[in-house]
Amino acid sequence: MTRLLIYIFVAAMAAVASAQGLTARDGAKAYSKHLEYLDSNPDSAAYYMGEAARLMPDSAAVQIMAGKYFADCQGDYARAMDYFSRAMGLAQQQYGANSIAVADCYINIADLLAATADYDRAVRYYQQALKIYDKTTGDKEAKVAICYNNIANAYKGKGDFENAQDYYRKALKIFRQTEGKKGQSVALCYNNMANAYTEEGDIYNALSNYNKALKIWQKTVGEESAEVADLYAARAMAHSAIEDYDAALEDLGNALATDSLLFGGVSQKVADCYLSIAGVFNAGGDAQKALEYYGKALGVEKRLYSENHPLVAAVYNDKGSVYFNQGLYSKAMECFAKALQIQQQFLDESNPDLATTYNNIGNVFFTQKKYDPALQYHLKALDIWSKCYGTNSDAAAYALKNVGEIYLEQGNYTEAFNCLKKALDIYYAIDKNSLYVELISTEIGMVYNLARESGITLAGYPALMKQYPSLFDKNGKRASYPLFIF
Repeated sequence: MTRLLIYIFVAAMAAVASAQGLTARDGAKAYSKHLEYLDSNPDSAAYYMGEAARLMPDSAAVQIMAGKYFADCQGDYARAMDYFSRAMGLAQQQYGANSIAVADCYINIADLLAATADYDRAVRYYQQALKIYDKTTGDKEAKVAICYNNIANAYKGKGDFENAQDYYRKALKIFRQTEGKKGQSVALCYNNMANAYTEEGDIYNALSNYNKALKIWQKTVGEESAEVADLYAARAMAHSAIEDYDAALEDLGNALATDSLLFGGVSQKVADCYLSIAGVFNAGGDAQKALEYYGKALGVEKRLYSENHPLVAAVYNDKGSVYFNQGLYSKAMECFAKALQIQQQFLDESNPDLATTYNNIGNVFFTQKKYDPALQYHLKALDIWSKCYGTNSDAAAYALKNVGEIYLEQGNYTEAFNCLKKALDIYYAIDKNSLYVELISTEIGMVYNLARESGITLAGYPALMKQYPSLFDKNGKRASYPLFIF
């Protein structure tokens, strides 16, 4: 919200407060104090925002302001949902169930649900808003188009790219009618469509839409703009996906130059550019350049956040992975250990980022043939990922694969079989043509052969052969060598 709009809003609140009495006037004062502390003291800003909402309980606008603040600035989604729900009740009472105000409340709740990855419920709330817009008259086209765009984002979030592109096209059609072919919302739609195509793996259409968005933004907001810089960074990932690393680095160089100009050399935008450049060099096989840019990112983030911050830990994990792939296990472990030390100070034991570090440390121990500590860390990763993403998630399957491989190396063939079978069941249900299906069935075949040679009977093996007849021959054999993916 611009400063002018803030002053207008505060003035309007003061006028309402004057009419409503002392409590409401105190609410308006509290909101003014919230604005005073907004940039300098987050705790005080949060306190006074809560006070404004408490002292003006009949103002849907204030409840919405509180919800947006706690969602966007504090990350307190539960508290934000409480405020948005109050606003919904007030809007229904004061304006009617089919009013634009109620539709806007549906949008706020849907946006919050989308931010917490509850995409199915988000879509349902967006659809409720659309039903109200359909019944109303007046200037509603922009609201409908934004709603279509947000529904598309939700479908993209859940991996339903067909529906995502359908709703992006609906939004694009309205924006082209209301803003013209070179409107900024048109460019945003092209950009969003490109992002979805990139995630889907359709790089040709991704690049086509990025280029359409770029042409519009270069003419409307200029080359040295945040929109163009972000687009270059996104397009770089599409180029990288098809191994066009030179084009990716060129785009990231453009993004870095603009972000440095706009935000300064010590900014998260610049750190993100360094991280992306490092990732491209790593994907292209240039480990030294990757380490150089991870080092630059680390230097920026330490200056921004100090040594002990989760984002610093994430860079240590990235550096460690490069060292690991080079076979420099001591350096890799040093980085992973630093990441873990930081994360344990700031993250709950159930945080999936902590599981990633446990997994990385387990991989080092496994490669060094230190199977007992490797098992300990991979079991921790399995526990966290199963709780965060579900026992039938691909993350849980990956951890089960790792645990099964350790049991295999330890000669515990029964446990190896049990873990690998669970992993196979999950991966096959997700995508029966997955590389992991072939990999794990090969490993199960090896477990079967080694167990038989040791005189051990795997009770579940005959049923597994019947369950997956295309994966095993009549003797239950696969390739006689293991493959490992880290």
